[in-house]
Amino acid sequence: MAHTLQEFYDDQIDACPADVRMLCERRNADCSQTRKLPPEVLIEIFAILGSFNYGRHCLYPHLKWVSVTQVCRTWRNIALNEPLLWTDFVNRVHSNWAPEIFARSKAAPLRVCLGEFNGTPDFIIDELVKSPERIKELEIDAYGGAALVRRLVKPAPILESLVITSDTGVEFPPNFLGGVAPRLRSVRCWVLPAEADWLANLRSLNHSGLLPTHASWLSKLTSLHLGRYATQLSKSVDGMFSILENAPLLHQLTFTTSSHMGDAPRTRSTPLRLRYLRDITAYLEAKPGMAIIFDQLQVDNIERLRTFWPRQFEDSTMLEHVRNFFDRCYHGDTLQYSTHELEKRRYICWTEPGQEFQDRTRKSYTRY
Repeated sequence: MAHTLQEFYDDQIDACPADVRMLCERRNADCSQTRKLPPEVLIEIFAILGSFNYGRHCLYPHLKWVSVTQVCRTWRNIALNEPLLWTDFVNRVHSNWAPEIFARSKAAPLRVCLGEFNGTPDFIIDELVKSPERIKELEIDAYGGAALVRRLVKPAPILESLVITSDTGVEFPPNFLGGVAPRLRSVRCWVLPAEADWLANLRSLNHSGLLPTHASWLSKLTSLHLGRYATQLSKSVDGMFSILENAPLLHQLTFTTSSHMGDAPRTRSTPLRLRYLRDITAYLEAKPGMAIIFDQLQVDNIERLRTFWPRQFEDSTMLEHVRNFFDRCYHGDTLQYSTHELEKRRYICWTEPGQEFQDRTRKSYTRY
């Protein structure tokens, strides 16, 4: 009887630490000032923390915010039950983590970045192939991602952005995304098919390879970035203009000249008019003579113009082509024009159409 009674008290004593710990957790949860923050505010805070760039050396940068949720049980529960906080997937997600994160994201749209396919869990690949209707943003590396691209043959109705990185292109299958991606507005890649239903609503393109000059989707572009190899493959300014002629709705244009481009044409029957073009960035370091293309370009009103030149460039006549374009096409009352990289820390700028440009060497400034 005594032995049984002693065991009874021992059990009660052993249970005390657990009960005390539970009471402390309840007290902290019920009496803490953190309870004054409503769940929607906490979710917004966690989402902002998740958007920070924590550096490449952080093991799981997109999950760095999770440690903040450890303040109390209430915060943890709010985070665990909010699917939108678990929608970012990168290639460094541990294979043991992937299924749990997918489960927490429930049916929320996914943002996926797979940069190193050798470290990507098969679970993630299989889920993307099985449920492309959940993908909102997709970035993959072409070196290891070609196989995934070939497997993505189901519709992606909410996909908005597609990025395929690397120095080589990837061939899209004829049935890529089942031809259905009505929200796809932005693409960055090396190679695109001339005709594809999934590109029907494309608006922004960052392209590095040979661009099909008569692609039907060019006619709807509002933003176009032509990389160095894209202009190199175009061979000449005439080739680049052939592309631009089929993109009449452009608002923003960025291009990088290649040293392999042929000489720019000095005559054209009529200038190329892009009436909606407002923003131009031209990297002319490799071929400053290509500045002559501004003589053959006409827009209704330029609002922002940036040109980049070689550091050891002394031919100021090339600047005149840009300046003349500026004089013709700038009709505003605020200036956003500057030329950079004439030499180290040397800037050239002018403030009004018709005014002589100012050459300020060894001084870094921009006037608007």
